[in-house]
Amino acid sequence: MKNILLILLTIFCIGQKTFAYDCAVGGIAYNLNYNTASVTYFSMEYNHGYYFREVKIPSHITYDGTTYTVNTIAENAFINCTKLTSITIPSTVTYIHGEAFAGCSSLSVLTIEDGKQPLFLDAKTTGFKYYREGVFADCRINKLYLGRDLRYNESEEWPSTQYYPPFYNNVPKDNKNTLYDVTIGKDVTTIPS
Repeated sequence: MKNILLILLTIFCIGQKTFAYDCAVGGIAYNLNYNTASVTYFSMEYNHGYYFREVKIPSHITYDGTTYTVNTIAENAFINCTKLTSITIPSTVTYIHGEAFAGCSSLSVLTIEDGKQPLFLDAKTTGFKYYREGVFADCRINKLYLGRDLRYNESEEWPSTQYYPPFYNNVPKDNKNTLYDVTIGKDVTTIPS
């Protein structure tokens, strides 16, 4: 009897669609941690068709009566969102993981809102030990509003000299650079390499 119950439970679990988020607010998936929220993906199979055109990440969300500060964009958050054309990142987001925008081939407008805190950017791994690409390498950014300082995530394993800045490889196969409109906000004090 126990074996039959275990088999039925296993079949039920396999048939269920699993999601990788704690909540969804305003059409964006989040993982929650104390008083902070991290933008994440809905599911690996579903993500590419979900985030359409323009996405504006809010600085705060309220879920179940609690308000959370949105402070991170997680790895794979927008992976393969080929219909995503514009993203706005609020000043509360202080870290973007390297694979967050992997495969976002239509992303052409990036707005990093004004803020005093720098935005730390990880790098996208390409499978080679010492070769990494910028966070937006898969994107065709045409228009950029940079409202605060950028910093690159550094570690002993991946020092910043071993990978490229966020927009490196932002060139399609025809070798024409797509970034043509850059506006730098008043809160930017340094521009890294």
